[in-house]
Amino acid sequence: MRNSEKRLLVIVLLLACIVPFVWSNSQLFHVWRVQKHIQRIGPAWEAFQRTNSGFEGVQFFAYTGGNGMLGAYGAIGTEEQVQRLRRFIDVTSPPRPVYLGALRVVGDDAPDTNKLSKP
Repeated sequence: MRNSEKRLLVIVLLLACIVPFVWSNSQLFHVWRVQKHIQRIGPAWEAFQRTNSGFEGVQFFAYTGGNGMLGAYGAIGTEEQVQRLRRFIDVTSPPRPVYLGALRVVGDDAPDTNKLSKP
């Protein structure tokens, strides 16, 4: 057996060991599916941002919580915009649940977390 054949055999054996691990790890698999979904909806998201102002600071990411979820983070102006974002995401049929806990509502209707509560 030549050296090139030995190298190829080692690579094939390594892949035979790695691939089942990757596919059996559900979180890794779900995160991979979410990343593919984010890539697939990229053009629709860009079109949505062009026709809806206030979403420039929002980005999607594969969130590892919940065994892999579609997450969105960034600053957004109003709670109504959060709902519009949620509707957009729902229309894209994400492969996993959606996590919006990393969004910050910064507009006038945002809850003021800086105020101290008075007794």
